[in-house]
Formats: sequence, structure tokens, C-alpha cells
Amino acid sequence: MDAVAEPEPPESEPTPTPASPSPPQPAAPAESGLEHEVRIATRNGRWALIAALCAAIVSGAVSAGSAIYVNTNQLDRSANLAAQQSVRTDRQKAYLDFLTACSDYLGQVGVLKGLFVAHSTDREALTSAINAVASQGGKALNTSLGVLLAGSHQMAEIVPGFATVVGDFSGQHLTPFILRYLTAGGAGENDDAGMLRDETAMSGAIDKLIDAAGTVYTEVLDQARIDLGFT
Repeated sequence: MDAVAEPEPPESEPTPTPASPSPPQPAAPAESGLEHEVRIATRNGRWALIAALCAAIVSGAVSAGSAIYVNTNQLDRSANLAAQQSVRTDRQKAYLDFLTACSDYLGQVGVLKGLFVAHSTDREALTSAINAVASQGGKALNTSLGVLLAGSHQMAEIVPGFATVVGDFSGQHLTPFILRYLTAGGAGENDDAGMLRDETAMSGAIDKLIDAAGTVYTEVLDQARIDLGFT
């Protein structure tokens, strides 16, 4: 019989070599007390610097804003004062021009009354005096427009009274007298006796005119003092 071959013994597994342990790392040296304090101080210093910068920025913004506010207010006040002064100047001129024109008108009316009181029949003298009255009345009415433009609301309620007084006298008394006695072809062109009679009535009408116009004049003067700050 053939001999049975014995099995070969299994090859032995190589025994793993254990890894050699890593050499111990040297421990980090402990932070010294001085280094710790320096690090904290540095960190605190950075925060202090940031805080100071923020405070400076805020303070600068507030200061700039305050300066702009003050300058703006100063400009506004200056502009308001300049505007007020301009209005006052315009009003003063308008009031003075109107009062002067009114005085000149009443002066010419006085001259005309003198002729009526003297019972003049000099038609040329009467015509010349009436033309002067009409001219000065026109100037007074024209200057009243300046008062209405530049004057106060209170003044605007007073001034038209002068135009009413002048218009009533001219329409009711002066114009009819001119058409009757001083116009070529008028009904009284050669009626000296009738003209003398009507001159007495004209003299009375002028007295009423002067009284009414004088009242308006005084009211304008009083209001002008108020508007211009003289009272």
C-alpha cells in the first residue's frame, strides 16, 4: 500500500511588531504672569482705542450738526430781517408819497376855494385852479395804488376812503360847475350872476371835502405810524 503523505504544517503567521510609542512632547511652558498681563492690556487697549474713535466720530457729527443748525438759523434770521427791512422801506416810501400827494391836493383845493370866496368871475383863473386840483387829485389817486400794494391790510381798508371823497366832490360838484360855466357852449357860459351864486355852494362843498379828506388823511397817518413802528 502506498503510504499516506502527511500534511505539511501551516506556515506560522509573522507576529506583528508593536508600534513603538511616540516620544512624549514637551509640555508648553506656562504663560508667565507678565505676558498674561501684557496680553490683557493689549486687548483692553484696542477696545479703548475703538471706543475713543467711535466717541470722536459721534462728537464730530454732533458738533457739525450743531454748527449747521446754528448757521442755518442765523441765515434764516438774517433773511427775515432783510425782508422785514425791505417791506418797511417800501411801505415808508409809499405812505410818504401818498400823504404828500394828498397834502398837495388839499392845498390846490384851498386855492380854488379862495377864488370862490372872492366871488371871482375870472374864468381863466378858475379854469387854471381847477386844472391844478385835478392834476394833484390824479397824483394822489396814483400814489394810493402804491399804498395798496405795499401797505398793511389795515391800511388797505383806509386808503380807498380818499378816492371816495375825491370822487364824490368831483362828480357831484366840480364837474357840473365846469360843464355849465367853464365849457364853451355851456348853459352858463355867459351867466356871471348864476356862476357867483353857484360859487357859494362850491365853497361849502369844498369845506365838506376838506373835512372828509382830512379825516382819511389823519387815519392814514396814524396807521402809518403803527405799521412803521413809530408808536
